[in-house]
Amino acid sequence: MTKKITEQDLINNSLNEYLRFSNMLSKTVHDINNPLAVFIGQLSIINLMRERDMLTPEKLDLILSKFASSSETFKDRLENLRGFYKVPVNDASYQKLHQIMYSISYYFENETYNNNINMTLDVPQDIELQIGADKLFIICKNLIQNSIESIAQNSKDGGNLQIKCEDLGEEVKISISDSGPGLVCPVEMALELGYTTRTKSNPGFGLAMVSELLKQNKLELTYKKEENCMFSIIYPKK
Repeated sequence: MTKKITEQDLINNSLNEYLRFSNMLSKTVHDINNPLAVFIGQLSIINLMRERDMLTPEKLDLILSKFASSSETFKDRLENLRGFYKVPVNDASYQKLHQIMYSISYYFENETYNNNINMTLDVPQDIELQIGADKLFIICKNLIQNSIESIAQNSKDGGNLQIKCEDLGEEVKISISDSGPGLVCPVEMALELGYTTRTKSNPGFGLAMVSELLKQNKLELTYKKEENCMFSIIYPKK
């Protein structure tokens, strides 16, 4: 169904984006808080053992291993958060394909978990495309969001979402496929502004925004439904 965009649709779209962003931050805070709790707990144990003269080399090694594991988790989450912020603002130091795709998957990590969606990412290292990180982020984010909504709306048991980037030499093919039911209309109609089969709160912006950005950058979106539903785009390398 294609509908006229209203002011309420604009508000709903902003609220949906804020909700996703707040969920991402909520999970990040939770994942950072856990290793901090481990640090505090283990430091208390060290002090207690020292007071009782029970801090043996073996016990100290065990505590240090917990510090190391928690430090790795803490570092990874901070790097994920830092990378996420660098991509949408098109930071010059964060333009590699794997950096952008990992940041997008991080953005949706909480949502895929809550909807029991297994999201996998297969992307080559150190490839830079001609399109800016901010534009690629918006394009892929909206395609992935479409896949998540399709699975969540049609399956209580979740499903699979695959993001695959293939190095074709001078170009890269990015494919986003999911186990959802697929489009119920021609792809051209799904790309129209205001078209949606989702809930009332979904304004039908996502795929239309993808279509507009692709036109601006002279790129083409293809769609096919076989075992999975798959959108694909071929980008020239830088």
